[in-house]
Amino acid sequence: SHPCPTREMRALAQLLFLMVALANIPANAAWAPNPGPQTQFLACPFREVGYGGAAGGGKSDGLLAAAARYIDEPDHSGVIFRRSYPELRNLIRRSLGIYPGLGGTYNKSQHEWKFEKGGATIFRFVDSSDDVYAYQGDAFTFIGWDELTQFPGDSEDANKETINFAYQYMFTRLRRKEGSKIRLQVRATYNPGGIGHHWVKNRFAIN
Repeated sequence: SHPCPTREMRALAQLLFLMVALANIPANAAWAPNPGPQTQFLACPFREVGYGGAAGGGKSDGLLAAAARYIDEPDHSGVIFRRSYPELRNLIRRSLGIYPGLGGTYNKSQHEWKFEKGGATIFRFVDSSDDVYAYQGDAFTFIGWDELTQFPGDSEDANKETINFAYQYMFTRLRRKEGSKIRLQVRATYNPGGIGHHWVKNRFAIN
């Protein structure tokens, strides 16, 4: 599925060509996006973006890259969720191959990356709706969800559409300081199937 709404694809394609022309990514870069959906996912300007497809399509790398977009901003604070901690292990392992090249230092006991200029990203899990209340006083500039279809449709949004309560609640934690240069982001990846397949499909208008 396209991670960015179809009506924006033509303008986005023009933006991507410009980005590629200006980026001049060196051969020894810590990481560079693959052309196609992974690049579209990273370039899409919307606050909430989903990236779906079969396993092995670069979704996890794309999510990690999205979370690292503003690591040079001291007030960057990111969190990436999965349904359980064991499910986070592969994502954390992959981050160990990318984030050190971006100046990141990993705290194993806190499951937290800190970067040279003060930005930080943590890995957490949400097993039940009540788990999100642990973040009641927190503020994040980036919220990521890996394998969103593993989260059940257990609530309704303002439009009476089925949604996962934790996913909906965390929008209240998406905040930035006044005057911040950071663009707030919610990014999700998902595979077909899973307990949350139907609400995710509806949320992101997947054909």
